[in-house]
Amino acid sequence: ELTGLPNRRQLHETLTQAFTDANRSHLIGALLFIDLDHFKPVNDQHGHEAGDWLLATVAKRMLHCVREGDTVARIGGDEFMVLLPEITGEAGAIAIAEAIHQSLNQTFAMTDALHFHISSCIGVALYPQHGTTQKQLMNHGDQAMYQAKEAGRNRIQLFAPQMADGIT
Repeated sequence: ELTGLPNRRQLHETLTQAFTDANRSHLIGALLFIDLDHFKPVNDQHGHEAGDWLLATVAKRMLHCVREGDTVARIGGDEFMVLLPEITGEAGAIAIAEAIHQSLNQTFAMTDALHFHISSCIGVALYPQHGTTQKQLMNHGDQAMYQAKEAGRNRIQLFAPQMADGIT
């Protein structure tokens, strides 16, 4: 309700349909896992009202970066997922991830006196290249996002098979 975005359960339903369509039409798709950097200090220092405003504003910015037919969902806290059901491959997914990343790196002005600076880590997993099941793709996108965090935050990371750690 806060962001007006679908939640994790609703995203799973959308993913199920997207996988069915992709298999039938031999489409390439992608999942973007997005975690906000430096969100906790906003809540801690300025209260939940500021945090809620920031989450809602992040959602609006992300919606402006995606295409009609793409799905932006809030999966909990300051974590989001974007489903790109039909892309032109790695370059198409990275281009949308870059647009989101750049948008979230811009200053958020809640009031004239209250500005926030956050960034994001974005993990990218492609279908079917990085997984042929919902579980695989979600695990691999999540692993790529955590790799981005471990590499210093504020970056985009495409999943690579060596990240798998045996998770399928």
